[in-house]
Amino acid sequence: MRKLLKLLPLLLLLAACSTEPQDIDYGAENCYFCTMSISDDRFASELVLTTGKAQKYCSIECMVRDVNRSESFKAEDVDNYYVIDMTKPKIFIPVADATFLVSEKIQSPMGANLAAFKEKSNAVELQKDWDGVIYNWDELMTKFN
Repeated sequence: MRKLLKLLPLLLLLAACSTEPQDIDYGAENCYFCTMSISDDRFASELVLTTGKAQKYCSIECMVRDVNRSESFKAEDVDNYYVIDMTKPKIFIPVADATFLVSEKIQSPMGANLAAFKEKSNAVELQKDWDGVIYNWDELMTKFN
């Protein structure tokens, strides 16, 4: 039992440095980039630094613009980037697993008309009805650079 108690501080430290996405308190937290309130659970995004600190954004476009222009952190300091699947609000997915759709029918918070989807088929289906262009993460980073 004493050995377990000695390990407790280490376990707490490891838990505090988790690089998993953190829940967003919608309506109470502000975007790291533009400082607007994060209120729409279909478009939020987040990057998690290797230290476990999460930087939360009101939209995907705010995160992309911050990453492309940031002087406050380096790419190697980022553990992962996460976006919300527009069809499953509040559920984070890594950007490498996401497909992005830009369409005038999508009203994202900062006006880039941008949404993410875990299933590419969902983006393709919406593209048929809404027009627009499909991107992967690397293409999106270039588009907003």
